[in-house]
Formats: sequence, C-alpha cells, structure tokens
Amino acid sequence: MHNGWIKLHRKTLLSPVFGDSKKLKLWMLCLLKASHTERKQVVGNQVIILEKGQFVTGRVSLTMDYNRDVIGTERVSEQTLWRWMKFLEKEGMLSIKSTTKFSVITVVNWNIYQISGQEDESQMNNKLATNEFLLNTNNNVNKVENLKKVNKNNSRQSSTSDVDLENAHLLYQLIQENEYLEEPNFERWVNHFRILRNNGHDDNTIKYLIEFSQRDSYLQTIIRSAEDFKVHYPRIYMCSGVGEVM
Repeated sequence: MHNGWIKLHRKTLLSPVFGDSKKLKLWMLCLLKASHTERKQVVGNQVIILEKGQFVTGRVSLTMDYNRDVIGTERVSEQTLWRWMKFLEKEGMLSIKSTTKFSVITVVNWNIYQISGQEDESQMNNKLATNEFLLNTNNNVNKVENLKKVNKNNSRQSSTSDVDLENAHLLYQLIQENEYLEEPNFERWVNHFRILRNNGHDDNTIKYLIEFSQRDSYLQTIIRSAEDFKVHYPRIYMCSGVGEVM
C-alpha cells in the first residue's frame, strides 16, 4: 500500500476542505489508501474485492492511521474523524458502504483524476521495481547461502531448517511489496521462525499466516519483522480464521 504514486489534481484548490488543514489531511489519507488496481483483500473471514479507488477501513484503524506520530491535543478523536468522513461523503468526494465490522470507502471520480497518464508512471515504477528486485534477490541469495553454511557448521543452530530460511525470506518479500524495508538480519529472522516451529506450530500454517499478515491492511502495518510476526502470532492466528488458538 505504501508503494507507487498518486496524482493531486489542481481542483483540490477548489475543494471545500482545502482551507481546513485537518480535513485536508484526512482527504489525502483517503487518496493514499485507495487501491490503484482491482484486488482482493481478506477482512476477518471474508474476502473483499476492491475496485480502483476503494479501500477497507474501520473507525479504529482510520483513527490509528490518521493519528500516527501525533501526540497530545493534536490527536483527533474517532467520533470526529468519522464525522469528517461523512462530511466528505456529503460533499460528493467519496462514498461509504458500511457493515457491522468494516466500511468500504470509494473515492469518487478516481479514474478521472488518477488513471489518465498512469501508464507512463507504471512503466517507470516497473523499471525501478525490477532493478531493485534484482539487486535484492542477488543479495538475498548470498545471504541464504551464507546462512546455510553457518547452520551446517554451527551446532547451536542444528535445529534450524531450510523452511525457516524460506519463511524469513517470504515475509521480507511480502513486506517489500507493501512498503520499502531495509534488508534485515536474516540470521535473527530465521531464529524467530525456528522458535515458532519448535513450539509446535505447523510450517504450512506459518506460511499461510505470513501471507495473510501482509494481505490484511491493518496487520501489515504492525508486522514489520520476524519478531513482530512471532510476538503477534496468536493475534494473526485468530484474525485469519484458521481456528482457535490453543
């Protein structure tokens, strides 16, 4: 969600929120969170198909996103933010379709303001992403080979399996798709996955939950490392609907 570009149309100058910095921030947040492609998103036990210009949120998650790094009296309450969202809807800037658990927000006229000329930007992004991916892949291959040698020669890590390496790199690659992340200490990441597996967690379940954590719009904001994944494993397990946590 944090990769790519959005366009800011000059009509924003005529927007009813332009003179209100806090409402303008909320509108920018909506534009940045909106999906630029049609995609599926898992919310609880439900799969939501998002069209271009849509995103899933809730009052709590929206409040957390808006107030990130904001302290004290500058923080905006959940009730106020949702009232502003209703204001944006009333002004025809977005539409809100709510259920008892979440809301799907649609940015009105997204295609008009964002799609025109997007092909050139997409080509540029694809080129940059390809170069970065190739560089990261080469570095990651070297890391994996080095870790395999360490695992063979270090008796302290004799219980580490190749699946732990695979899980570490799977999580890293999925995080990279959502937001840039500097290459971590893979030896530490591998150790966290080894601990999970040695605690009796099935490798297939671990892999599924890695993918689930980076598809979920809320979980992907808090799972930024293998340690985060290990700490929040029970929470991810419950949210995924795989079953009851033992």
